[in-house]
Amino acid sequence: MDQIRGTNDSWKTAAVRNAGKQQLMDAIRKAGKNYNFNFLTIENNICVKAKSLEEYRTYVERIVQKMRSDSQQQQQQQQRGMMQSNQDQHIQQQLQQQNMQQQNIQQQNIQQQSLQQQNMQQQNIQQPSMQQQNLQQQNMQQQSIQQTSMQQQNMQQQNLQQQNIQQHSLQQQNLQQQNIQQQSIQQQNIPQQNIQQHNLQQQSLQQQNMQQPNMQSQSIVQDQESIYRAPQQGMYQTTPIQRTPQHNVMQ
Repeated sequence: MDQIRGTNDSWKTAAVRNAGKQQLMDAIRKAGKNYNFNFLTIENNICVKAKSLEEYRTYVERIVQKMRSDSQQQQQQQQRGMMQSNQDQHIQQQLQQQNMQQQNIQQQNIQQQSLQQQNMQQQNIQQPSMQQQNLQQQNMQQQSIQQTSMQQQNMQQQNLQQQNIQQHSLQQQNLQQQNIQQQSIQQQNIPQQNIQQHNLQQQSLQQQNMQQPNMQSQSIVQDQESIYRAPQQGMYQTTPIQRTPQHNVMQ
């Protein structure tokens, strides 16, 4: 049995075992922190378990491949985890950006609402003042219109008074002129009337003077006729009496 074992353990040389140890050490180093096993312990267990050089190498190769596949899976998982974490971070960043945008929008809305409220308050404050200003302007306009109308009425009244005064003065002037004309006409007519009266008096005197000789002659004729008629009636004949104008006047 010892000889068989001796013949079977002849492959366990230092060079073979050092090569196996090196492979295991490289695989553990590449696997990183995922394997905390000691490569010497693993190699010793493989050497005890293996019955030949080929079996030893097969065990070493299987363990190295297992470590490689595990490390690759872990790397893939890590990459997936990194990708997932990156995606999660990206999603979180997007969510944060969306939240920031929503917050900005909310802040803008709040600012707009506050500005609108301030504008409404200012408008509400300014509206009474504007209404008061408009009322004051309307009152001023009405007062100016009333003043202009009063001034126009006063001007019209003054014009009417001036016209009445002018008409009255013209009437007085016309009356004065008429009186002056009448007085001048009367003064002009007085000498004419005096002349006419004088002429009439002269004419009457002339007529009287003309009538007196006729009257005397008529009285003489009548006296003569009466004398000549008297004898026929049994009366004495008398001589005609020559009557003087004085006698005639006395008769």
